[in-house]
Amino acid sequence: MDTRETILDTAAGLLQTRGYNGFSFQDVADRVGVRKPSLYHHFASKEALGLSIVRRAIAGFEEFMRQVSGQGARYQLESWFRLYQIHITPGRMLCAAGGIITAGDTASDALRARARHLLDTQQHWLERVCVEGGWAAEGRDAQQLATWLLTSVQGALLVSRVYGDARAFDNTLGFIRQQLSL
Repeated sequence: MDTRETILDTAAGLLQTRGYNGFSFQDVADRVGVRKPSLYHHFASKEALGLSIVRRAIAGFEEFMRQVSGQGARYQLESWFRLYQIHITPGRMLCAAGGIITAGDTASDALRARARHLLDTQQHWLERVCVEGGWAAEGRDAQQLATWLLTSVQGALLVSRVYGDARAFDNTLGFIRQQLSL
């Protein structure tokens, strides 16, 4: 793995466990084992690093959508749940968007916009899956159901993180499965 990817992996881990304001360039440099000025060779600023982390998360979700495309809606939705369970680790981490959003107004407009883009990408995908699965009609119904799914999963992730326990996340998934008869 090259240095840039190591920096991105390290910073993404810090972002997801500490939030955007909870780590510095020095923290990243210390964990990667390089001097802080070396980070500037790869990223002009912490904001540029944050933008790259979320850009990579968006690309990862786009790849996920390609991989599950053509599968049944139930499979796609369950795969989305597993994506959170396996890669985000409820009770320990936030998603990349959550790591930015928790910074509130201290995150730049560009960072907040990139985080919103990641959530919007998931929202639109969920709308399509909800229609394909027959859980919602196209239009407002699909939008409302997708919003409920996204906010429920993101909220459960946050609550699980606060308590350091994945049960809130698991219970939320159980309720969603029950409501959708999965």
